[in-house]
Amino acid sequence: MTSYIELYGPEDSSVLTNQKNHRSEAVFVGTHVDSVLRSSHAAGAIFWSFRRGTDKSLHSRVLDVLYNMGFYGVARCGPIKIDQHLTTALVERWRSETHTFHLPVGEATITLQDVAIMWGLSIDGNAVVCADPPRTIDDWRAHCEHLLGFVPRENQMKGKSRMLMSALKGHLENLVITDDTPQMIVDQYARGCALLLIGGLMMPDSSRNTVALLYLQFLENVEEAGRYSWASAVLAFLYRELCTASDPEKNVIGGALTLLQIWAWSRISTIAPENVCDMLIQGPLEGVDGRNLGVPPYAGRWVQRHSYTQSTSHSLRIYRDIFDRLSDKQFTWQPYDMMAPDIASLSSRCLSLNYMSECPLINLATVELYHPDRVLRQFGRIQVIPRDIDHTHKDLHAIDRRGRDACNWTEYHRIWIQQWNQRKLLENTMPINKGVSMSEEYMEWYRKITRRLISPDHYNGDSGYQPPDTTARDAMV
Repeated sequence: MTSYIELYGPEDSSVLTNQKNHRSEAVFVGTHVDSVLRSSHAAGAIFWSFRRGTDKSLHSRVLDVLYNMGFYGVARCGPIKIDQHLTTALVERWRSETHTFHLPVGEATITLQDVAIMWGLSIDGNAVVCADPPRTIDDWRAHCEHLLGFVPRENQMKGKSRMLMSALKGHLENLVITDDTPQMIVDQYARGCALLLIGGLMMPDSSRNTVALLYLQFLENVEEAGRYSWASAVLAFLYRELCTASDPEKNVIGGALTLLQIWAWSRISTIAPENVCDMLIQGPLEGVDGRNLGVPPYAGRWVQRHSYTQSTSHSLRIYRDIFDRLSDKQFTWQPYDMMAPDIASLSSRCLSLNYMSECPLINLATVELYHPDRVLRQFGRIQVIPRDIDHTHKDLHAIDRRGRDACNWTEYHRIWIQQWNQRKLLENTMPINKGVSMSEEYMEWYRKITRRLISPDHYNGDSGYQPPDTTARDAMV
């Protein structure tokens, strides 16, 4: 009879040091067998309500500003319906120690390349970090008037520096942009759209109904906003939400769950829905003076109605079993056709090879470490045993803006910002995959350090989906 450790793992706990406090352990002991993480869908409704107004689309002048700011791709793609059961199953395999999903086929993660290709966000650029100014609520309301063109009511503010997105939505719905609208108002409208994208899709908190006004600091100069690394900011926020949600005591999750779901659909064939249309049907849009702004990026392919006749949806137990049984043939390490129009047309700052750089990911107070050496097959490289994890940085997860009013995050994270600015590629040291995807030693090492299975031996009661019997599970390992 196979022992619990031999069947589930890890046999070697030097990497996954937090297993006893991880969501997967709570599933095994029976306390979180059917616990599904909640995520609000309000953000999607807000986004589409202003984009599908009476004019059915944003004015070309607004699109032009959003393009210059770097948010055109996100605006074109929009949201999808989030499958909270799929999100939960992925979180159960997410490890805060490595910032990767531990799957039967090896470690995988959502990378800077994924964010850039899916949403057309820039990898290269300055870190999204600044000083947190000592403003009062009235100061922030005045700041909104200057940069957004309206003053939110006091009951539309949450805390000192967060605003209800419904307030922003209401303001935008009452504005009509025309060819004759003053440029200052067009810029204010575009900032409002960008802030909705940030709070509703790119970096939504777990409530998904407020947005941090501190991001306005990066939007003040609409010509400079595109010089920030928004891809790394999105990924830092998502990593932090995944790490937080892996705690079994948590029951909500925020972050770019649209990206996460599309990442999973694109790579795991057994869960992808059918009838995904060619996003080129949406076609390119024009900006001012007929400027071609291009087609939506990769994520736009998935924003439509889906068919699940040959795949599942909204069933945590089935997703767990699918992931437990995942084989090499069912996982696509490189799903992107780099010559496809929606990818080839991206800017050089999106296609930068810096997605292969080991570096910190920074978003205001949040710093999360990025380990591309653990997922080399996603970059067409041979996967070798990665270097040891430095567990001394685990305290980064405890650092956020709460209780740190007027903190200068640029100074506080000075060392991490230097590392971001001086990041170096792994490219020259990692051999290209030419038919051999990993070293002989890798899987032997990986099977010892990973959590292999998530589904419990059995679920209480006779109803609902049940995992395979013990003999079948032994064979899977």
